[in-house]
Amino acid sequence: TKKTQKERSATTIMKKAQLVSLLVIPMVNGSISFVASLTIIICIFRSNLKLQTTYRRLIFGLSAFDLFQSSAQVLSTVLMPKGYTHFASGNHNACDLAAFLNTSGASGSMWYNLSLTIYFLLVVKYNLPDRIIAKQYEPFLHGFPIFYSFSFSIYTYATHNLNPSGPVCWIDYYPRGCEDDPTVDCVNKGPIGVNVLKWILGGPFFVVLVLNCFFMRSIWWAVRSQIQKSLEYRYSWMIGSSPHHQHAKQDQNNQNKDSKKDQKQEQQQQQDGSTWSKLIPTSCCSISSLCCNKTKESSSSSAADALAARLSRPSRAAVQRLQATSNRAIAYIIGYILTYFFTAIYRIMDLWTTAPFVIIILSRFFFPLQGFFNVIIYTYPHVVSCRERNEEFSW
Repeated sequence: TKKTQKERSATTIMKKAQLVSLLVIPMVNGSISFVASLTIIICIFRSNLKLQTTYRRLIFGLSAFDLFQSSAQVLSTVLMPKGYTHFASGNHNACDLAAFLNTSGASGSMWYNLSLTIYFLLVVKYNLPDRIIAKQYEPFLHGFPIFYSFSFSIYTYATHNLNPSGPVCWIDYYPRGCEDDPTVDCVNKGPIGVNVLKWILGGPFFVVLVLNCFFMRSIWWAVRSQIQKSLEYRYSWMIGSSPHHQHAKQDQNNQNKDSKKDQKQEQQQQQDGSTWSKLIPTSCCSISSLCCNKTKESSSSSAADALAARLSRPSRAAVQRLQATSNRAIAYIIGYILTYFFTAIYRIMDLWTTAPFVIIILSRFFFPLQGFFNVIIYTYPHVVSCRERNEEFSW
């Protein structure tokens, strides 16, 4: 009996420790992400370009939605109805506000990640200038994330589907468990059930993930083809600079000089009125002139083709810029996967069964860190440029 009581007390302490960790970790990581997203916005407005480029405007939108999500992760537990869980000191209206910020921030950040990948696709693969992207594509890259996130959050708020859900304010029944107890009435209203709303919010994660992977394959293939063209040009240039190729060019030049001398002699004979020039039929003269014209045309066309090939070849600096852009796009997708993967798994499992504690803790750890991943990716090129200008820096 004493052993059983000790085991029960140890289990109770473990459950309390797990609950406290689920509450504290999002507060800490959410604070880090909030500061990181705020840093990105400050850097954008303090720079000379500010919001003049499409990339900066997309990053600004992504960071703004992450501010919603991070602030909700920090305050969600505190704004819960008093006595609902540890650290709860708010009311139901405050929890609704936290849930609104949480759902709109999560949904908007998710779709803005896809918009960012589409932007990189237009830049790398289709080589579109920023003015065309801003005029033809950018309204959709901003409009859909904003419309989807706010319309969804407004609907869930109006139908009373934003409620306390475990350690966070989210989409859930209220009172919790009323869906399984016929004696308790749920306050949720609306034709769409709670589980369907969870799918509408969490399902796009897999849609965005598949589309991001597909677009990234196209970006990678475009960069690969550009690198291949650059290597082929460098190889042909190295072959062209070899001694054997130079001797062949010199022989060709000598032959061209001899042919020009012969043409000059024939023209001089025609002008002098020699008997040999009179015996030549006019048809032969026309044929020879036609051949000369064709030779000139072929030489001019080959020169034009060579010039066009030279102008269309990718320079080494351009290839390096494409590689840096594609690497940045891949980094944003990796940050997106780390942010939403465990949360999506946890929410899907929560529809049918209780998720393991490992999945829950990983979800609570990574979900608030979107801004932290973004600030590392956004500032990395600036750090590299600063280190190149100041070699004495060790960081």
